[in-house]
Amino acid sequence: MRKIKFPMLLSLALCFPLALSSCNSGDSPAQTTTTAMGRYVEESVELPPEMIYLESLQAEPDGSLLLLGYTGKSTGGLSAWTLENGAAWTSATPDWLEEARKYQLYETALDGDGGLWFTHIPADDDNDATPPLMRIRDGAADPVDLELKHPGGNVAESLVITASGDILSSYNYSLLVHDGNTLRQRYELTSGTWLDTGFYFASGTTLAVSDTGAIKLYDLATGTLRTELPVQAAPASNDTGSFFEMFNDRTAIAPAPDGAYCYCNVGGIYRVSADGLLTERVVNGEQSSLAMPTLSVRQLVAAGDDYYVYCVDEANAPHLFRYRYDETVATVPSAELRVYALEDSPTIRQAAGIFQRENPDVRVRFEVALSDGSTLPNDALQALSTELLAGTGPDLLVLDGMPIDDYRQKGILADLGALLAPELQAGLLANIASAYEADGTLQALPARFTLPMILATEEVAAETATLSGLADFLAGQESPQIGVPPDQIIDLLYPVFHREWFRADGSFDEEACTRGLADLARILSLYGGKDPADIWDAAGDPIAGALGWSDDWIPFFIAPLTSMDSLVGPYSAINVRGEGAYTPYPRGSGGIFYPRVVLGINASSGNRELAGSFVACALSEDVQSRSLADGLPVNRAALAAAQECPPELSSQGASFQRYGISFEDVFRDGEERQHHLEAYWPDAVFLAGVNDAIDSADTPVMVNRTVVEIFNQETAAFFAGGSSLEDTMTALRQKLDIYLAE
Repeated sequence: MRKIKFPMLLSLALCFPLALSSCNSGDSPAQTTTTAMGRYVEESVELPPEMIYLESLQAEPDGSLLLLGYTGKSTGGLSAWTLENGAAWTSATPDWLEEARKYQLYETALDGDGGLWFTHIPADDDNDATPPLMRIRDGAADPVDLELKHPGGNVAESLVITASGDILSSYNYSLLVHDGNTLRQRYELTSGTWLDTGFYFASGTTLAVSDTGAIKLYDLATGTLRTELPVQAAPASNDTGSFFEMFNDRTAIAPAPDGAYCYCNVGGIYRVSADGLLTERVVNGEQSSLAMPTLSVRQLVAAGDDYYVYCVDEANAPHLFRYRYDETVATVPSAELRVYALEDSPTIRQAAGIFQRENPDVRVRFEVALSDGSTLPNDALQALSTELLAGTGPDLLVLDGMPIDDYRQKGILADLGALLAPELQAGLLANIASAYEADGTLQALPARFTLPMILATEEVAAETATLSGLADFLAGQESPQIGVPPDQIIDLLYPVFHREWFRADGSFDEEACTRGLADLARILSLYGGKDPADIWDAAGDPIAGALGWSDDWIPFFIAPLTSMDSLVGPYSAINVRGEGAYTPYPRGSGGIFYPRVVLGINASSGNRELAGSFVACALSEDVQSRSLADGLPVNRAALAAAQECPPELSSQGASFQRYGISFEDVFRDGEERQHHLEAYWPDAVFLAGVNDAIDSADTPVMVNRTVVEIFNQETAAFFAGGSSLEDTMTALRQKLDIYLAE
């Protein structure tokens, strides 16, 4: 392995990035200006084109890479390839390959003697039987008298054979260790991490297991915990708004040839010395594809001086990256693009990964002001304004929650129209992309957007179109609720109705706000005394909301539409009930939408062209086609592609399998009930209605985080019953007058 260039004590590992920053700050003129050279660079490795499923990766003694994969779904599909120094794949024919192709394999593992172990599905395909374990040596397959069943009768889903012949297998969070000679179970371990190949290994007498926040080292023979190696916390938020995200915060682990331990997560690739005292981050995740929210790390392999990382994307497609040390590349990228946001953004992280892969001499430094919860929005905005008005500040702003109109009026934002290629702009949804266009200039542009939608019958949608109408309707319900718990009602309704509390010139309309607060209080009061178990909490998910509405648990469902995948819920619920519609909310509002990931370039930045290139990347189909948690794509081609039925499904009656949409053990009125909705991909008529709603969206509604903070602070006592409406309005008016006058 390559020697550690900057060794550090484990307890000081978090200080290393700061040391690099201070060395480049220019505060010490006596220091040399010689550019430090050498760092690991990322290369995307094309997988064999005939392979449809990657089974496993393994480093060979000579530093090459052995890949096992399948070229077909039936018997005979297993194949092997080798890769040396990142060159082209070479087909391999191990001694066991021909024999292995006779079986329908389930799990496989190589041993240290060149043999293949595997479980397989018998020809009679008895669903209740445990897949038999077999071993191929000298070209012949022999059964192994061991049934790999985990607690609860669950079948092992990964298999590892140690150098001493012991048999390791996992199922979910469980790891079983069997003696290779006696075939008896030695012990069981459990982890806080979902275990499969790539998250545990044996090296000598040590068993390493990935766990929550640590690598745990056990005595292989006894299962006794020897020590824990802390894992650096991953800095990126990989929330994609789907089941996929549960795999994104895992840490893959691997042995290094020199006895060190390596691990990989979205924070990067790290190397821990064999004694556990020294830790080095050899690859910065935020400067690579590892921090991209659509990738989940599945396996890390240390092969010679190189590292290979196998990932899958949100569609479960495999990706392989090679990280090699390049002495001709500057240790620190020569250019830095500073991107600033109040809150994290999967779209920005996705774009940063792609942009840095294409521009290795650029570092994208993404600063999230409210990441740790210790900073208030108003404090962050004041600090940012000080920088911007001084002519410094970030190169690129994610303007969500910021006073965009103020920035535009003060000339803080550059004209994006002059920095983006005309053909790129022509490929965007004009009504969304031009939301902040004025006087022939485009100073801010939403990379994504959401639409407030309601799933309800036509009559209910009309009755609930105003806040007072919503309160009146709920008051007439036997069990009033709207799909969220009480503590989330204001967060749901404030963005929809708050614009009525401010006049066209931005001034505060106290009379309208007074009526609005009274209506919100009425709605909250209807939840008083309600058993939390009887509240349907859809967590803003249209699929869960549709499930509750289809089963008549909730009378309607309101939530922003953030992805085309989620349309399967409303579409299928309407078909089940035989009535209803999925339309913009509130009815007759004139097509409001919520801009998301609104991008603006600092007019004083010296990196305006570089920032423009990054904006173009964020707006590209490559980034926009990913279904992320922060909204619909503004790229027209990406939006059209998102509406196509996934290839593994059929719009002709095929069940949509990406989401589990049945709730079990749900109690209602003291009785246990099961709720189920079989969901299907929307048909052309339904999608046309959604597209009409998108095309008619022409009124951007952006929530000012400082105003929200003032609103929450001054109304909390009123909604809790501790303050009068009159006193609340007085305090609210005073705070808003001061802020709006600034």
